[in-house]
Amino acid sequence: MPYLVGTPVRLRRLPVDVPEPYSPLAPDDMHLTLLYVGDLAAREAELVAAALRGVAARRVPFTVTLSGVTPLPSWRRPRYLALLVARGLEQLASLRADVLEAVARLGVSPRDRHLHDFRPHVTFAATRARPRDVPLATLERLVRRGRTVKVDVLVAELALLDSSGGRVRPVASYPLRRR
Repeated sequence: MPYLVGTPVRLRRLPVDVPEPYSPLAPDDMHLTLLYVGDLAAREAELVAAALRGVAARRVPFTVTLSGVTPLPSWRRPRYLALLVARGLEQLASLRADVLEAVARLGVSPRDRHLHDFRPHVTFAATRARPRDVPLATLERLVRRGRTVKVDVLVAELALLDSSGGRVRPVASYPLRRR
């Protein structure tokens, strides 16, 4: 089963309208990915979850600001729409480093293809349309409009998430310790 480590993101509403041919993701699927771990056996998942509990106990909640919209994985293949992290990147990177260290101590090798290129974001919409069926003008308008978006998100939880079946489901979740 494929797993990732992240923090759930709870948006009261989407800060931009989702254009056709995209559909908004379910609110429970929105998260900030810190690390894609990949397939784990049940026992490995339990060990990773326990390690996350330790990381969460040493960290305090913090706020990140989302601002700007981008197509993912690229402009040429725009399957998803995401809000970018504009402020709080250093704290996210530090939390991610703690997660990486904890996972490495277990002997688990993450299968994150962005291991050395951390670009945190919150995906909020997806499409099954072929890239040529996504109008470039629609994306350009959305990206322009997205420059004015500013959404503060509280990072107060660290979770091991099951990412199988196109949905994201928490397997274990730990609050960051209170100040």
